[in-house]
Amino acid sequence: MSDAIPSSRLFVSHDDMPADVWEQNVLGKTRLANHLVPFYVFVPVVIGLAAWGLLLDHVSPLRFGLALLAAIPLWTINEYVTHRFVFHYEGKSELTRKLVYTMHTGHHEYPNDKRFMLIGLNVSIPNTIITGVLFWLIVGDLWTGLLAGWLCCYLFYDWLHFATHVYNFDNRIFRLLKKHHMQHHFKYNDKNFGVVSSLWDWIVGTKLRKQQVESELPTGSSDMIPDELQRQ
Repeated sequence: MSDAIPSSRLFVSHDDMPADVWEQNVLGKTRLANHLVPFYVFVPVVIGLAAWGLLLDHVSPLRFGLALLAAIPLWTINEYVTHRFVFHYEGKSELTRKLVYTMHTGHHEYPNDKRFMLIGLNVSIPNTIITGVLFWLIVGDLWTGLLAGWLCCYLFYDWLHFATHVYNFDNRIFRLLKKHHMQHHFKYNDKNFGVVSSLWDWIVGTKLRKQQVESELPTGSSDMIPDELQRQ
């Protein structure tokens, strides 16, 4: 296990990313900031996949439903592995550094900038096509159910990640997930990689423990830490 990375190494400001920082580090000129857009794009795709599987491929509702549910554990594994090993990869070349910065590091430095909270359509659409082909090759006619479930998980993940940064719902489960993710941002960046679930953090050992929360405060000024974490 690598040494804990103080959040001060990544956090810069609660404000939006300045234009000059964007120009130097971010690939592309625009990014998705409206959290409803993915639903407009992918809910019709999920409906279309259901129609394809049930009506064209004649997959039974039971098999389709089981395939859809099977996507949930697959997504949580994908989410954890991608976040930990891809989004937090320290690129060696200028291109990989900018790529990782665009995907994730920029979000850590400016966590309240809505332009870095969502997966862009330029990523999600090609990823959906590639994932669909892989599912078809692996599970045959169940690919529609598996991909429909995968997209439902993606939509929930994208919305939940956005919500943990923007909203403060009075819901116990939401507060636990928000706390889990905010600790990743403002305590230690090599802990708490899961967003929709902390399961794999518990299993792998990257869950930030209560003792660490109490004794291993991050380096940096206290005003960078959200009030809800300072009250722990």
